[in-house]
Amino acid sequence: MSVYQNYVMIFIEMSSFLIFNTAFSEFKLRFPKWVHIIWLFVMSSVGFVIDGVFVQNFFLKQMAIIIVFIIGSIVIGKKSLKNAVIISTLFDFIFLAADMITILIDRDVFQIDMNGQSHIDAFVTLMSKSVLLIFVLIFKKIGSNRCFHISGDRDVLFFSVFPLISSGAIAGVLKCGVGLKSESEIQFAWVVLVSLIAMNILIIFFMDDLAEKAMLKQERLIFEMDAKRQQEMYNSWEEKIMQQRSISHEYRNNLLYMSALLEQGEYRKLSDYLKEASGADMRGMDVINTNNSVINVIMNTKYYEAKKAGASFICKINNLSGITMKETDIILLLSNLLNNAIEAVEKCLDKKMIKVKIVIENNKFIVSVWNTFNGEIKREGDILKTTKKENAVFHGIGLKNVVRIAEKYNGLYLFEPRGEEFSAIVIIPMDIHYSENKSR
Repeated sequence: MSVYQNYVMIFIEMSSFLIFNTAFSEFKLRFPKWVHIIWLFVMSSVGFVIDGVFVQNFFLKQMAIIIVFIIGSIVIGKKSLKNAVIISTLFDFIFLAADMITILIDRDVFQIDMNGQSHIDAFVTLMSKSVLLIFVLIFKKIGSNRCFHISGDRDVLFFSVFPLISSGAIAGVLKCGVGLKSESEIQFAWVVLVSLIAMNILIIFFMDDLAEKAMLKQERLIFEMDAKRQQEMYNSWEEKIMQQRSISHEYRNNLLYMSALLEQGEYRKLSDYLKEASGADMRGMDVINTNNSVINVIMNTKYYEAKKAGASFICKINNLSGITMKETDIILLLSNLLNNAIEAVEKCLDKKMIKVKIVIENNKFIVSVWNTFNGEIKREGDILKTTKKENAVFHGIGLKNVVRIAEKYNGLYLFEPRGEEFSAIVIIPMDIHYSENKSR
């Protein structure tokens, strides 16, 4: 093969590795497309140099290529060294397997004369890249839980047809290669087939980009659904508290009535009335006052929910009337953190405790929620997920919303499980504006 043909082959290999590598990367860790293009040219150039230096030593060449793959995977995918080694070694194995399978198919199935002619070698190598693309698509589908998110398995198989067509076209050229008499005909056929493979790669990148956008759109929709759900829950809590506050105003009349029964010696009636009154729902009596109406509703509601779950609820607060966050963000932040804590203590068999700290200190809004739990934690990469089975569509969305809000206000967050204890801390810098209309 000529120098430029060899470089094109290496460029196709690196493009296949990029497709394979991105199957194991989170969207938020992905670089812009122009960075991928620069990465491709740099990796291809390094691979071209290695191919020239170690042309006589296959083992050293493969070791050098794997090292380049590892470095490239760490750079473009922001992976750990361990994951980069696994992915790079696996791809190199797929790469070699594609070469071996291509040679066997050409020799034993299509019975192509492998006589060492330069143009035959070029077409065989080109066919191996099509086979490599097929393998990459298969492993990409298996290795990525979001690959081709907008497509079903049938659609993925459909896109796999493109590399198959390319392989068939190249095999046909090899089989009928004797008909290519002139050098210009050979070069033209080679350019056409390279263009066909390039089209395959572009289609895969295009579909992967559509899948990424579709998944981000779905995740954003779920975030909005969770925000709407939390807002509706807040409105329900507020309405119930207002109703029960109106009931609490009747307590004075109740006390007068019980006093009259006591003076008249109507002890049986008094006993029955006390039993009836003690069974009433007393939630709505404010036990927590933060001088912020929104936080009051959330904290008092969650206080009674924690008590119902049999948990001790300890909180430290100060004057929160100066918070300048949007009410919807406050609801999402506190509701999700407290919901997770209450759900966790409900599963505890013995010690059930929740400690909450919500304060304004040094122009920072600090929220800290500590709770006991049964020690079971689910992770998806570096993301902690809840273990609840109901509302599966919102599985793990609560903490993601907490992270999103913290980042929205340039804040910091930390989720830290230790044994059977879990703590979540969010610190948000803000300009504090104390006002009277925030308090009830």
